[in-house]
Amino acid sequence: MGSISTLAVIPAMHPQLPYDPIRDFAPVTLVTTSPYIVVVHPSLPAKSMRELAALAKAQPGKIAFASAGTATGIQLAAELFKVAAGIDMTHVPYKGGAPATTALLAAEVPLMFNNVITALPHIKTGRLRALAVTTATRSAIVPDVPTVAESGYPGYEAGTWQGVVTNAGTPQTIVNRLNREIVAILKLPDVREFSREPGQRDQRRHATGVRGIHRRRACEVEQAHQGIGNARAVTGPRRRGALLGLDARSVDDLAPLDDFGLDECREFLRRAADHIRALRA
Repeated sequence: MGSISTLAVIPAMHPQLPYDPIRDFAPVTLVTTSPYIVVVHPSLPAKSMRELAALAKAQPGKIAFASAGTATGIQLAAELFKVAAGIDMTHVPYKGGAPATTALLAAEVPLMFNNVITALPHIKTGRLRALAVTTATRSAIVPDVPTVAESGYPGYEAGTWQGVVTNAGTPQTIVNRLNREIVAILKLPDVREFSREPGQRDQRRHATGVRGIHRRRACEVEQAHQGIGNARAVTGPRRRGALLGLDARSVDDLAPLDDFGLDECREFLRRAADHIRALRA
């Protein structure tokens, strides 16, 4: 089982890893996707993403946002918003999502792109204010919270995902069999009920789903590169890398495997690998 961190973010930002997700793994199926939710401490006078951007523009670099650590999907969702809004905010990485949320509740930092399941109890009690969700459509868990895109930033979309991969070079017949068996398991009532936990959405997809994330992200690496290149951190140097995995479009419209040829898959993966190598140079 791989995730946005192990298969996308960390390899893009740390070139010395002993593995390359594109070279060393073959995607089997996308399993779940989850949105992030933008939450602020009530002391921050922002009740929308537009108001947040206005505050940040009025005091560049003064507003800080917490994350679960450097090179996490949470950080990169915020970096992507910085690019979309044309603002500068300061990244404060913590050693995990729990310490970051605790700091937010204590007003040590005023802002975080957080996991829905973590933030939801504090939103309900009024200790945090929700501004937007990061996916293309609203979350059924918090249906009254708008998306970042509908808040004035069309095209913005970010989130976390989990998928199954196997060793590169595995015969396609085996990959297809694994896909069918895992998708059948994901359709079991108990598993489907688990996937409906707050913040989770099951994605019973062909191998195309995981390939498609890399394919689409390869077309937007330059924008992501700008965001990370301009990132400001309280601790540690600036880092540069790709926002691989923060899919700019929904995986729901991916073509079935039969409609997306293996040669086309290889070409898109080759292009994505070229982009990553260029960023590492």
